[in-house]
Amino acid sequence: MDRPARLRLSLARARVAALAAILAVVGAACDSGGPSAEAGAAATRTAATADATTSTTAAATEAELRCGGVAVGLLAPFSATDEDRALATELERGVHLAVADFQRAHPGCLVEVVPVDTGPGSAGASAAGKAVRHEGRVLAVIGPSRADDTGAMAPLAEAGVPVVSASATDADMGGRWDTFHRVVRPEGGEGAALARYVQEDLAARTVAVLDDGADASADVTAELTAELEGGGVRLVPVDPITPEMPDLGGTVADLRADPADVVVYVGAPALGGRLVKQLHDGGVTARVVGLGLFDPAFLDHAGGAAQDVLVVSDAAPVTQLASAADFVTAYRLAHFPASPGPFAAEAYDAAGVLLDAVAAGAVTRAQVEEHLDAVSYQGITGTIRFGEDGEGSAGLYLARVDGGAFVSAGRLR
Repeated sequence: MDRPARLRLSLARARVAALAAILAVVGAACDSGGPSAEAGAAATRTAATADATTSTTAAATEAELRCGGVAVGLLAPFSATDEDRALATELERGVHLAVADFQRAHPGCLVEVVPVDTGPGSAGASAAGKAVRHEGRVLAVIGPSRADDTGAMAPLAEAGVPVVSASATDADMGGRWDTFHRVVRPEGGEGAALARYVQEDLAARTVAVLDDGADASADVTAELTAELEGGGVRLVPVDPITPEMPDLGGTVADLRADPADVVVYVGAPALGGRLVKQLHDGGVTARVVGLGLFDPAFLDHAGGAAQDVLVVSDAAPVTQLASAADFVTAYRLAHFPASPGPFAAEAYDAAGVLLDAVAAGAVTRAQVEEHLDAVSYQGITGTIRFGEDGEGSAGLYLARVDGGAFVSAGRLR
């Protein structure tokens, strides 16, 4: 289908001035230790009830008439356990920053965030979904937030409510509901993604594969080795390593005797750091690619040998993304903790892609869904597109170590 004409938003560049109207409200709520839902709701009401700026053009007037009085839902476990409640807080903060930026760009187009609590466990999800289903002014929902919240999807999908998840990574969610989308990568497939990168981008013909012996690491390397062998790559045999081994000399000797183009390591960062240092000190010149190394412990143990190591991660810390620099500044100025927590940036982008539909003139759930099906949206975490199964275009993050720091190097497919 032809992509609808859209008024493109600059949501990827949060403006500090946009937050002036909500800083005091959010800051006071956060400093007082009150629930995140209360702080977020107050901030949203402040932004959403601000006086609309009088339009000076016919186009602006039309935009005001077409998108006034709409709402997006935020489906999250606000009253759940500490860990899940922390997730809800980060999602809420990211969404509110996106709305604040949108309100600055479109002061006559009022959008409200409606927090919907799914509670602890999975019992409240279905009721939450049903509540949103009958709330006609809610054009779309940001959620589900976790596996326990998937019970909300049936009533939402039946009512044609578009949803964009910022944090649910369960692999079996994609393709189950026509209105489901997500901006995060589903779990699984890391081994296959690593294999493609090593073969296609690094053009490796000989590869040594190592892990730390943990079951999760072994699952990834099993998939990786199968994909590499299927692609005609020769696997270099090496001694296995474990965190309890101080001396990795056997592995170093193997790679000196039978050099590999690339060494792939999957596992704990401290062991990965020691491996990289001992390979470097032993004269092994293979390029090193690691999964699980996006951690200061890796840099501490590897020292200067970490230079140019390629690190792969499900989600890079947002502070390492140049595209998110303004978002990080806005987050800190809003009296939140020093740096955004997990999935705050993804929530910002999930809200952003929905607000992009509103800016394009979507006034019904069906129009929002049509927009999502065709969208190519530049968010702070990358370009967002959705396939027929609702899965986004997010891949694994890739970084390169440079001067003792992780520098973003794009994403793996």
